[in-house]
Amino acid sequence: MNVRFKKSAHAVLANGNRLVQEVKYLSYDESPSTAQFILLLAQEELAKAFLLVLVYRGVIPWGRHLHRATHDHRCKQLLFLVMDHLNPEFEEYSRRRTEWMVHKKRFEDVFKVPTKIRDAISILRHEKIGRWESNKWFWADEPKWDPEVLAISDGTLDQAKQDLVYLRLGRDGSIVLVPGKRTRFNLDSERDRAERMSELVESMIKNKKRSPLEWRNVEPVFRLLFTEPKAAPATGGDW
Repeated sequence: MNVRFKKSAHAVLANGNRLVQEVKYLSYDESPSTAQFILLLAQEELAKAFLLVLVYRGVIPWGRHLHRATHDHRCKQLLFLVMDHLNPEFEEYSRRRTEWMVHKKRFEDVFKVPTKIRDAISILRHEKIGRWESNKWFWADEPKWDPEVLAISDGTLDQAKQDLVYLRLGRDGSIVLVPGKRTRFNLDSERDRAERMSELVESMIKNKKRSPLEWRNVEPVFRLLFTEPKAAPATGGDW
């Protein structure tokens, strides 16, 4: 089974890379919104490859609800944050390693998992997959999720993605938004993130020993949440 998921992860990674490459053939000045839309699709495909890698490496179990998550835009978009943390921009990468290697700060302090990343994984597990498994559980104390993570879970990023290519109409039939007239995305930064996501997936497929240092702390979060009983606990708190 592990070989099957490794093969699937390779194929999805290749397809994500194909989408990133196709953007290079677009004229950014003439169709920036189309290029941005394709880059976001590529990132979703790379997030799907990341999920498959987690299954291949035995971190999370495969099942019909996880299969559903690979088709769910918001589930994959939550993983953008996790993957961005695992393979950050060069400036952030350098800062962390300088603090650890030069300033001799503790590994646990430099590479600790931020609340935002924990929330992204927890919402994926409980609010998405968990509620597909059963909708009868509840939080005794409603968690206070990170605002950015909650917004992605609620669909704001997916709406912004759709606004890149679809003309949005109001309930009265009037035009609310014309594609390309307003965008929250930066083409260069989105392409950079897609390339970093691709690098992360490829490194985790090819050589377990070369996984990013941050993975040492992120992996236990995935293992803890995805090996719990299927229904989320009825108590809130720190997931």
